[in-house]
Amino acid sequence: MGWTVKANLSKGYRNPSFKDLYLYKMANPDLLPEKMMNYEVSICF
Repeated sequence: MGWTVKANLSKGYRNPSFKDLYLYKMANPDLLPEKMMNYEVSICF
């Protein structure tokens, strides 16, 4: 048996919806798109 190394990287992007921008009391027309990045590394032995 040996070692196993795993890595994962992901990126995401989300535009504000019409509801986020203009509906309800908490609406905010100045919202910008959201960008995200996630990474993980695992080592099994």
